[in-house]
Amino acid sequence: MLPFDGQGSNQTIEDGGALGFLLEGVLEAADVSNRLLLFGKVRRKRASRVQILSKVRIDKEKEVQQELKLYTEVTESGKLGCLSQSCQYCVDSL
Repeated sequence: MLPFDGQGSNQTIEDGGALGFLLEGVLEAADVSNRLLLFGKVRRKRASRVQILSKVRIDKEKEVQQELKLYTEVTESGKLGCLSQSCQYCVDSL
């Protein structure tokens, strides 16, 4: 991830929040592996989009549209959007 807009530190904060949420209430060691697999699945696409977008400046997002499609979910309405939360850079007209 390029050092623009503090994205590395932002991702660390999001990772901490996601881990806290996913590991809350875990009492058995065996459950930790499953929760960590879920963490990887949930966070990978979000972090990948942020990493791709860190390569371009604001208003230049269209330069990486094809690459973003690999890490973006299609919503029920057929538009592209974020998996876990809305992101200001999601381009629903791809």
